[in-house]
Amino acid sequence: MNYQTTKIKPLKSYPTFQFHAYTDSENLPADDVFKICILEIFRWLRLRLNNFSEIPAIIDVPEPENYRDFDECSLCSFSLSLGFNVSAVYIEKLGIWSFNITESDMGANIGTDTERLPVQGRIFSTDVALRKQKDFVEFGVRTTCSEPYDVTADCEVFRPTFVKVLSQNEDIGFRKKYRLDGRAFEVSTKNDAENLSGILGDEHFDMPVVLIAETELIESETELPEIQIPDTRKLQLDFGIGVDSFSSDNLSVDMSKAGIELKNSINVKKRSTSKQINRKATAGKARTELKRSETIDYQNLAKSLTGFALVCKINENCFKILKNKNGIDIRHGDVLVCCHGRITDEYKYPEFENRLMDFYKELKVNIKNSLKRNPYSFGNIAFISDARLLEIDEKRRASLTLEEECELLNQENDELKRQIKEYEQRNADIRFSSDELRMVQKRVKALENEYSEAKERELAAVKRYEMLEYAYRSSSEITAFYRQKAQFAAYFPTNKNEVCEWAEKEFSDTILIAPRAKSEMRKYSGALSVAMLCDGIYYLNGYARYRCGEISKEQLELYAEGYGWTAGGCGKEALKVRRDDYIATVDGVQYLLDQHIKYGVNSQQLIRIYFCWDELKRKVIIGYMPGHLATVKQST
Repeated sequence: MNYQTTKIKPLKSYPTFQFHAYTDSENLPADDVFKICILEIFRWLRLRLNNFSEIPAIIDVPEPENYRDFDECSLCSFSLSLGFNVSAVYIEKLGIWSFNITESDMGANIGTDTERLPVQGRIFSTDVALRKQKDFVEFGVRTTCSEPYDVTADCEVFRPTFVKVLSQNEDIGFRKKYRLDGRAFEVSTKNDAENLSGILGDEHFDMPVVLIAETELIESETELPEIQIPDTRKLQLDFGIGVDSFSSDNLSVDMSKAGIELKNSINVKKRSTSKQINRKATAGKARTELKRSETIDYQNLAKSLTGFALVCKINENCFKILKNKNGIDIRHGDVLVCCHGRITDEYKYPEFENRLMDFYKELKVNIKNSLKRNPYSFGNIAFISDARLLEIDEKRRASLTLEEECELLNQENDELKRQIKEYEQRNADIRFSSDELRMVQKRVKALENEYSEAKERELAAVKRYEMLEYAYRSSSEITAFYRQKAQFAAYFPTNKNEVCEWAEKEFSDTILIAPRAKSEMRKYSGALSVAMLCDGIYYLNGYARYRCGEISKEQLELYAEGYGWTAGGCGKEALKVRRDDYIATVDGVQYLLDQHIKYGVNSQQLIRIYFCWDELKRKVIIGYMPGHLATVKQST
């Protein structure tokens, strides 16, 4: 039978508006700033629900100005369905608040000359995330558009109103290298130029930087107004100026009282004769001045691009510094747009000097659209999906039954699947947008890496779930081991500089880290999976317990699961020929690092931990990590 159906089309998705910054308040503590930001977002949501007969109680909170009346303890995770979906996750211990609103496209400017009708199948998802730190709040916003793959209608870039409101709030404000308050940054000194140079050379500074060069000084003729020099006798009568005190060499008269209006500012300097005054002030004569050519209104541009870009006015004396530091050959009046350490757009002044207003409008639209589909980093914040995963990790800290643990793993698995679906939709956008492929090659690679990592996390979660099932069937001892390891893994450090301190704190009874290893960790600048390194140290803790006779060989094998860790000897020839490289000193005692664990064979996925066993201390001595020590064939 033939059915007449509506075809379901694959979706593509891409980010439109993206913003990440840090609050810059000198007046309020981070706790108050955190509350004000959340209350401002709730106010924005309530205003959008103006046509609803009833506001949900969970968002019916005080206005931001009344933040003292709001108790942070009343924050909680919630989910609402109001014809569109609203969700929030709050993790008090981590200082994380994450918010999402997902809604169908409602069009824009309906009923006006610039209206855009809704696009069928288009959905907008706006994510907001806050993370409270000691002295500030980290803040991020991302709006994502999902639509059928064959949609060609342009998608506007919308900036949520609260971004501009918070950025211009004197008690909050945002900073990303510079204060983001809607004012242009005037680059007028050497120090200003060198600071800007650092940003322009930073591939990880995601916000577009608009450089507007000072225009050239040109000669301009100004016609002087006709000025009648009053009779000195009349001045004496009208203004009480004594004849003896008045001279043409020292003319100081309030012209407004004489009924004379000056439209141009004229500095009347000391002159020797009244004849000279008359000659200078004769009507129709022109005065030559140096003035700069007109350019776009960069202050208004900066205000309208709040949250979109950093607008900088470059004074002429700073041109050479930018050329020497960044290779940017900027000329008088030019406008350059830089992003991720390179120039993305360049506009020469002669090309737009006769159409400044049109160029201003075009530039503003182009800058707003430059955030669309661009890579963007969001620091330590966690958007709604990642926040849910962190919330699951927090719940694992409670005393849970095996069934509850498995349920949490199921939730984690579902969330990872949702993330993978999002990555697949983003990849679809890339596949179906061949015209934009050249502009987003770097973003493609980043998304592919994120997709692979998410896939690995899903597989690892499934594997942990299967292992837990097996453990439940086999023995309570193995179940306890995996529960303990999962708790440890949830709180692995994410910064390499925190690894040594974490290991010494958690495994002080079994592991001793030599100063050399700490020094190498600080200096290491290569690619590194911190989680994988921590897992290796966790294995060495098990190895030490095995050497002490606390656990069996079979139990030690449980520690090696995941990355296949195994303690192996270092090459005898290397220990002989390059013995000095394999020496670590602890408290004046030299140790030969004759063992190591390893993962990977190339610099992109390589981890090495060199160690030895101290029978007297009954501890593993870690002497070098995470790179590769010298071998017989190569020095590094």
